[in-house]
Amino acid sequence: MAGGVVTVEQLPKMTSEQMVRKTDVTRRWNQVVEPRLRGAGGAVYVVEDALPRFAILSYQHFERLWRAAQEAEDARLLTEALTRVLEASSKDQALIPLSEVLKNLGITKAELEAAPDVEIE
Repeated sequence: MAGGVVTVEQLPKMTSEQMVRKTDVTRRWNQVVEPRLRGAGGAVYVVEDALPRFAILSYQHFERLWRAAQEAEDARLLTEALTRVLEASSKDQALIPLSEVLKNLGITKAELEAAPDVEIE
């Protein structure tokens, strides 16, 4: 949602079972928060002054969210690559082969394969 405005319709729907008070988190974790985490779909929302302030996720819920974020990022990168290929082909520009890029940079294919993955921002 970068650069956009979040509307009420886009916010996650909360049930009363998913809401816990801030004091319950600090004073009654075992009695209130943990049972609701197990029974409320893996997420509870910490409410303060009648407004949601924080979300607490079970590890399984967090793992699903993390995988979805990784898949979305992979899809974004693939879309960017495909956009560049389509732009080049629509302008009758030849694409530069990977082997030529590596040669110009002085990188061997073995070095490239041995290099760890990096995060590009």
